[in-house]
Amino acid sequence: MAEIGDEERARANVPPEWRDVERLIDGGFHPAPAVVTDDSRAKTLAKQLVRAQPSSGPTARTFDPSLDADRRSSQFREAQIAACQQAYAQPADWHRTEIAVVVGADGTLRSARVAASSGRAPLDRAALEAVRRAVERRPIRDVCRGRAPDCAVEVRWAVEASARVEPPTVTPLVDPITNKVQGATVALFGLSFDESSGHVAFNYPFRRDVRTRVSLIAIGAPTVTSPDTRAPQ
Repeated sequence: MAEIGDEERARANVPPEWRDVERLIDGGFHPAPAVVTDDSRAKTLAKQLVRAQPSSGPTARTFDPSLDADRRSSQFREAQIAACQQAYAQPADWHRTEIAVVVGADGTLRSARVAASSGRAPLDRAALEAVRRAVERRPIRDVCRGRAPDCAVEVRWAVEASARVEPPTVTPLVDPITNKVQGATVALFGLSFDESSGHVAFNYPFRRDVRTRVSLIAIGAPTVTSPDTRAPQ
């Protein structure tokens, strides 16, 4: 609980410049599925199905609340099916690497290291390289906020990745009179758009991809002074 509280405080008080770095890290972190997991497509999907936890989201404007209690209504069935399918499409396992970088007062990267391993060396290397590139690309000036010119700060990032498999999307065909399911259609392909990265993906059943997320978890005084920015072997 203490660690969660520290992360929330760090995110609430972080200067906006570090948000730019956070976006750069996420935009440059694209590990391949084989780097994230050794599981097969079938095993990955099986984990998603077993660990899925369907939950309700924002109510659609076209949804009639008066029909919510009527489990025979087509709206209710469609909403339940959509919630289940969305849950099944979510990753089951996340692998987290924590990267600590030391930045000088002028924004120069002094060191970068793996502070907490994901347990997968290739993934740790990919996370370390993504953070290092982002910090070098977007140097933060005056990170010490007016303190000594030779000071430095250590910033720690949580870089996470998860491999997942796209389950088949089933659309029920419901009779509007009887509210009974008469059949279903299965989408063969589709497109998805990631607003944060601007990436457009071509989706099809059983496609395997990787989801990532990055968050700043701490800013403080350096704990390591070694300028070693090499990736772990």
